[in-house]
Amino acid sequence: MIMLGEIYEVLGELYSITGQINKTIEAAEKLRVIAKEINSELFEMEYLLKIAFVKFYLNKLQEALYLFNQIFRLANNKNDKYKEYEVVSLYLLAFLNSCLGLENEAFDFAELSENKATDVFLTKWNTINEDYRLFFLGKTYKNLENIEKNLQ
Repeated sequence: MIMLGEIYEVLGELYSITGQINKTIEAAEKLRVIAKEINSELFEMEYLLKIAFVKFYLNKLQEALYLFNQIFRLANNKNDKYKEYEVVSLYLLAFLNSCLGLENEAFDFAELSENKATDVFLTKWNTINEDYRLFFLGKTYKNLENIEKNLQ
């Protein structure tokens, strides 16, 4: 069952990359069923991440915000194997809050993301992931009209 979950995890990612939103959702839903059957937090986290990104891509920002909050709550302070999920959720929560005009929350999540930057060394983080993190933090500070932080 774990192998099947891993297959749906990869399929969901491939569908997402190729813009096949409906197939991404289908693969994520199958992953969620497997997560429940084998009681896998990791597969549940992957399901939430895939659906959160779908909502983000579809510009359903409030729904994406809710899902990334769930991911953050699940990943926060669990252990190092969920650190990557925590870091991703932080910079996207900062950005989404800034888009929705929730300035205090955006600043708080941006600051948390910056403070957790050293935690990425505990993950499978790479330069592309770090580029996304810095890009979205820059966009967050731009939305918040904090030009100095934006330029950093």
